[in-house]
Amino acid sequence: MSARKYDQRQAWFAALALGLTLTACSPARADNIDMKLMQVAQDLVNKARKDGIKNLGILKFQTKVGKDGKTSFDAGVLNANMASRLEFALIMVNDAKNPLGITRNASQAAGAKDKNASYLTDEGRKALFNHDYPLSWGNTTVKVDRFLTGEVHLTNELKDTIVKIKSFDRAMPATQRDESTLTVKTDRSILSDAGLTFSLAKRGAVGDNESIDDLAVKEAAARLEEKPLTPTADSIENLIGVKIFYDGKEQSLKTINGALRVDEPQKGTKIRFGLENKSNEKLGVVLRINGINTLQMEGPEKQIEECLRWVLDAKGKYEVDGFWIEKTKKVPFVVESPGALPNLDPLKMGLIEVAVFRQDPEVKAKEVVSLRALTARNVQAKSLEDMQLKLLPLSTRKLVHRGIIAGGNAQEVGKLDEKSLDSPNFVGLMSIRYFP
Repeated sequence: MSARKYDQRQAWFAALALGLTLTACSPARADNIDMKLMQVAQDLVNKARKDGIKNLGILKFQTKVGKDGKTSFDAGVLNANMASRLEFALIMVNDAKNPLGITRNASQAAGAKDKNASYLTDEGRKALFNHDYPLSWGNTTVKVDRFLTGEVHLTNELKDTIVKIKSFDRAMPATQRDESTLTVKTDRSILSDAGLTFSLAKRGAVGDNESIDDLAVKEAAARLEEKPLTPTADSIENLIGVKIFYDGKEQSLKTINGALRVDEPQKGTKIRFGLENKSNEKLGVVLRINGINTLQMEGPEKQIEECLRWVLDAKGKYEVDGFWIEKTKKVPFVVESPGALPNLDPLKMGLIEVAVFRQDPEVKAKEVVSLRALTARNVQAKSLEDMQLKLLPLSTRKLVHRGIIAGGNAQEVGKLDEKSLDSPNFVGLMSIRYFP
């Protein structure tokens, strides 16, 4: 199998081992951005029609975290999934009888044809219009007349998230225009997508989502600014212990600019995780590497709350050395150049995420419109109308997910058991970078 080669850094893929058990997913929960995106999408479609645009392409967003953060393409998975969520919103408000063309994964398509593709320079924006892009439905490729992209800024001590949507056209690629600005309260989903570590006190795990999110934002902001935190029994470090081993040697975790980091592994290194439930209660844990869940290799288009979880018994210790793809099969971790990993977005590489869930009887299953719950590359449609009919139930479903099995050398291993974690509530996230 082949893939576009991005650089020579090492990335790793893997499998989980020993007595871990798995549980089903939480109900879908849209973050505060999704509903406003749906409102803005109609305005963007109407304006494009008025301007004579026939086909739109959506490119990855840039992100900025905190007052002193730099604008970049590197903030967890937030910059990547913002583009796909805007793409889905435009599809869902489009007119099936007279559709405006919406292309699929424009950044990926451009990068496959030109590894230096970029919209950050005049020449780069002009060059993007030279390529053909696949429509999100059918088998047609088209020329794009207008690209949409933008910036996401977590500001005001992370309390507010500002989304600026911009555009540039084939006729004037050097001119970038402001199309719309959204301001929402930052919530746990946004913190998670931005790769920020946080934890919640147990008393904050019961109550309305707004107050829970406020507590999570406050804690994440303190960590980002490296302010001293008073350890409590509810701190994520006191709920879950995470150790990373390279060739059997434990690696040290370092805090750099408010972010946890571990040294980059070299090709051929054997990777193993040690997970320890330090609490006196059963916990659910999602472990993702490069945006891929270690259970059934669910992709980064899902919120962490939507992923299958491992259930760790009180005071239990576990080892993880790969991805389970079925109840009796796993793919061992290997260290490879990103060029050897098919269909993996480089913007999600280098990220380890450990999400913690506690049982909370106050958590209720809800059906909400969640753009992030959609997976366009798994939806094939002959027409826009057909695609809308397929996307709508997916965007509002209560979650029962099955991962897509990816390539690799699967091994037959001991069978996994299923165990319940009733009313799981997302109470903490530990994000670790191993590059860049």
